[in-house]
Amino acid sequence: MKSLVKGKIRRFGDITNTYLLRLMWLLCAVCVFLLFVLYKQGIDKFVLRLGHHVKTTNQDYCEINDKMMTSNTTKQFECNRNIGYLKTTRPFVALASFPGSGNTWTRELLEDLTGIYTGSIYPDILINMPGSHRCPWLGEVYIIKTHRARNYVSHPKCRRSKMKTSTSFDSAIFILRNPYDAFVSEFNRIEGGKVGLARPEQFNSKAWEIYVKNGIQRWRKMLLYWTVVFNKPCHVLVYERMSHSLCEELTKLAEFLQVEDFTQKINCLLSEDKNKYRRKKPDRLSKEKLFNENMRSRINKMIKMLSQNNKIAFLQQILQDYIL
Repeated sequence: MKSLVKGKIRRFGDITNTYLLRLMWLLCAVCVFLLFVLYKQGIDKFVLRLGHHVKTTNQDYCEINDKMMTSNTTKQFECNRNIGYLKTTRPFVALASFPGSGNTWTRELLEDLTGIYTGSIYPDILINMPGSHRCPWLGEVYIIKTHRARNYVSHPKCRRSKMKTSTSFDSAIFILRNPYDAFVSEFNRIEGGKVGLARPEQFNSKAWEIYVKNGIQRWRKMLLYWTVVFNKPCHVLVYERMSHSLCEELTKLAEFLQVEDFTQKINCLLSEDKNKYRRKKPDRLSKEKLFNENMRSRINKMIKMLSQNNKIAFLQQILQDYIL
């Protein structure tokens, strides 16, 4: 009786092993088939065909986007610029930067990306941005430009407004730019207007030396305030990366701001010229020619100290690359 039971158990085990072996072979065959399909059709086309069902990384999406933008299908997007004001209030987001770091350029990109006008704590009368003329307290704008190291939302017109909501930022986008470039850009704005240039002799003046001396401490203060002291969600937008990898940086911004259906908006932005607020600089405005040895020593010392700050260790390599 025992031998009969053992025999049945053994035969059952053999049958089970046989089925398991067949199942393993079947799975292997399916895997080989899928690999063959991917190889034949290309992984990029596979991802594009699945569309929103597959979540790609920023780099994957932008690599695919670059191929599309250079192909014959580039201009299939409907790029109507339809910007308006908020219908329901949202928490305030600071668009903070040291002056000359590309705030106006970034605002224009953000308006197209979100479909909402951006605001400002300043009137900004020299640029055509309607949101700058509205008091943020009214709830019509939520991304607010500021060059201050301070968590306070205001505007000259707010003094005449009877409606008052929150006066602090709930999150921030901080634009980080090489201080050498930011100093030159802002000094050009001061002396030459929004897209003008300072005269060569003005960069040899006492005013330039004083500006750089004061700018060093202000640049440092802005960086530390928004990345450390602010202590709320803050997305650091590196200007140099925007200039070279616009698609990836716009995608990160859209995700930080929780913008829905942003891929076509980014495609439109990449197919248009968004450089009207960016100056074209002649060779005479190179950093090596505009900053004397004393200026470079002070700026480099400040950058080195910041790069050694453990609280902003994630910016260490970027800061070190700024040293001249």
